[in-house]
Amino acid sequence: MKDLSQIDFTSPATIWEIVSRRRWFIIVSMTVAIVVGSYLAIVMPKLYFTQTVILVEPQRVPEKYVKSLVTDDINSRIQTIAQQILSRTNLENIITQFNLFSDPVFDNVYIEDKVSMLKDHVSVAVRSGRRKTASASFTIGVKNKDPKLAMHIANALAASFISENLKVRETQALSTSEFLDSELATMRIRLQEQEQKLANYRRAHMGEMPEQLDTNLKIIQVLQDEMQKKEDDLQNLQNRLYEMNELVAEGKSALAATGQPSIENLRRQLVDLEARYTPRHPDIIRLKQMIIELENRPLDNNNDDQMNPLD
Repeated sequence: MKDLSQIDFTSPATIWEIVSRRRWFIIVSMTVAIVVGSYLAIVMPKLYFTQTVILVEPQRVPEKYVKSLVTDDINSRIQTIAQQILSRTNLENIITQFNLFSDPVFDNVYIEDKVSMLKDHVSVAVRSGRRKTASASFTIGVKNKDPKLAMHIANALAASFISENLKVRETQALSTSEFLDSELATMRIRLQEQEQKLANYRRAHMGEMPEQLDTNLKIIQVLQDEMQKKEDDLQNLQNRLYEMNELVAEGKSALAATGQPSIENLRRQLVDLEARYTPRHPDIIRLKQMIIELENRPLDNNNDDQMNPLD
């Protein structure tokens, strides 16, 4: 007897020797396998498999411009989708729609058992995205003896999910719109109240608002300019009054000394006034008229008619 440790099982001669010795066992095993496989292929019912793929994409518009209505990430949504597809309500609708398990052998089968049998023939394969914002997909597969029926069931499951998903989105959009409308109305009322308070405050503090600072400064500057002009006018009037008082005093002195105004004194006053005022000044016109009258008056009547040059 040979030692097994000394046999080389990888050599062709050893392999041929083993096959030659066990040839009947190998032939019988292969024959039985072929016969059983052929029998099962003929006797067992044929099952057809069909599948449909649904792609779930995230929002394409950046959230800084439009806030997404769906707050969950896409992977969580995919897991929820798989549970919705295999839910009892959805599968019962499929059984009713396509009249499944209508053979007499299923008359005494409860609906729960029918749903369980249909669930065994439906598979959902989820392929999630690697990133939170990446798209994902899931595949709905259906096995059935009738290939067309399998295709229709898969399409119905996909359409049912899409319809339910649209209803959920519509409900979310409607509730969001109603919430925004309510918030907008509330904010509009608050804004009107704040505007009314602001208007009342401005009326109560007219001229004291910060935005009125430039206007107030301009008004103050105008008033200061007007006040300075009035002060200048008052100073000029005071100077004129002082000059007039001096003229009156000089006239009185001349009258007291001579008893009548002299033409020389009047001419000196006229020169002094012409240096300060225009020729149309009333005092200048009066002095000129007095000088003319004195020059044309006869000498013998000077003592009878005495006049005050400033009367």
